[in-house]
Amino acid sequence: MKVLKSGGLSLLIFLICVIVLIVSQNGLALGLASLLGIDPYIGFCTGSIPMVGGHGTAGAFGPVLEDLGLVGATTLCTAAATFGLLAGSLMGGPLGRRQIWSWTMNWRNWKSNMKRWRCRKFIPANAKLEMI
Repeated sequence: MKVLKSGGLSLLIFLICVIVLIVSQNGLALGLASLLGIDPYIGFCTGSIPMVGGHGTAGAFGPVLEDLGLVGATTLCTAAATFGLLAGSLMGGPLGRRQIWSWTMNWRNWKSNMKRWRCRKFIPANAKLEMI
């Protein structure tokens, strides 16, 4: 409880955003499943179970969905989790690199960023300002 109180308002806002996004993700998955005319449990297999929970949650919920009648649910959940991991990696790497480059490694702002970081004592005053 102490950790939750130390997070304050920003933690509460983050929690609300996460809850809204998870519910929206399930709504989108179920809506697409009904639009495509497939079993709604397949929507759950490709919704927040594997995308938010990852492989562990997919492996845990797979047998539960198989008990509810969806054949191959564990395989489908694991495949969706793998897709989410690969898609996130393939999109996140280049986007992250682009953001880092545009924020801090832009050549025009490079020396001014180094001066600012020195003021914050991230880089010692006698460090060389050379690009590697």
